[in-house]
Amino acid sequence: MRSSIVDKVVRGGIQSMGRTAVFDGEPGSLTLTSFREARDKAATFARDAAERLAGARVQAVGAPTADALAGSSFEIVTVETNRELVQSAVLAVLGSKISIQRALSFATMRDEELTQEPYFVVESEDRSLSQVIGGDADFDIRRFRDGVAVLIQLDETEQPIAGAEIEKRLREVGLTPEFEEYSTHESQVFELGLSTALSSGETGYKRFAVLAWDETLLYREDPIQWTESLAKPLLEQLNVALGQEKSLSKVLQFAAPIAAQTRNRTVFAIVLALAAIISYLWLRFGSKEYGLAASVALVHDVTITLGLVTLTQFVHNWFVGRALLIEPLRIDLPMIAALMTVIGYSLNDTIVVFDRIRENKGRVESLNANIINTSINQTLSRTVLTSLTTFLVVLILYIFGGKGVHGFSFALMIGVIVGTYSSVCI
Repeated sequence: MRSSIVDKVVRGGIQSMGRTAVFDGEPGSLTLTSFREARDKAATFARDAAERLAGARVQAVGAPTADALAGSSFEIVTVETNRELVQSAVLAVLGSKISIQRALSFATMRDEELTQEPYFVVESEDRSLSQVIGGDADFDIRRFRDGVAVLIQLDETEQPIAGAEIEKRLREVGLTPEFEEYSTHESQVFELGLSTALSSGETGYKRFAVLAWDETLLYREDPIQWTESLAKPLLEQLNVALGQEKSLSKVLQFAAPIAAQTRNRTVFAIVLALAAIISYLWLRFGSKEYGLAASVALVHDVTITLGLVTLTQFVHNWFVGRALLIEPLRIDLPMIAALMTVIGYSLNDTIVVFDRIRENKGRVESLNANIINTSINQTLSRTVLTSLTTFLVVLILYIFGGKGVHGFSFALMIGVIVGTYSSVCI
């Protein structure tokens, strides 16, 4: 609803108060009628979005735990393109069950002697962490010579956390495009001060030292470059990693240019594959008509199969759809595998008929209807028996195979039927 009238609302003119939203419109831009029209459009959009979300694919990520899939990570793949809507819907339903990464309140200790900045230099003669930051931090840091150290202190209001949590956050932030160029930096988190037992079984702390080092950025060789390319990026990375709240660990959206590029490559691959099929059959049977006929049959088979897969979106709620166990299907990797199988099956069946035509043609200069009819009749029993046994297997897979192979087996059933008569008729 907001997107449909946002250009008619004054800046900051949308306020949410519990279950009520107040919209302040530009003078003369909104009327009661236009606002109701916007509401109706929003309702239609919400219904359509809900249907797209209902068809989303949910899959587990990583190895399952001892409690089946409890506590695992999950991935939701949907065709809905409004990422804010998807995030809001997921959090509204699963917010209490999702592990949410909170932003931490913390301070970085300033080096008052050398850098006058909130980072320390690990000098060549330093052997332990206490020589750099003071205190009784007796950690061997010789491999971080000429590196940088940042001292972190959580606020009093914060609960202790494990050093592994900081390392995890740093690793995730390091994979983002903003910090990808610093991926060669070696880093480590050292836990300092008093420890506290956490409910997770780990040991928590409120004080940490984060050290980073890069063999191409040594302080004694170039302090300025060391500051700009090692010290400051580490400090910025820590501020982002610890000061950022995140509820969903990864939200990816394919932009329109990426989809267009993929579509263009797919069209090119299809054209190239058809050209290769035509060339091969031309060489095999000595005439380009064989290759063109096989290509027409392939296009026919895939088009009919894709059309019926798309039709499942509209008929799955009908009585006939429920009786035939039809579900709303989408084009995903299993469906693409099914279409590729249909192409191979249909092409093989077509070539069997072509081969018999070539044998019956012998030395006759041109084909005629009698030769083609005889060849089809001679291969018809083989075609029917092969298709029937294949169809029975796929039908059993469709009925009893489960949700994971339902779409795959549906496309194969249609493909076997369509491919059989296209080899004879098309």
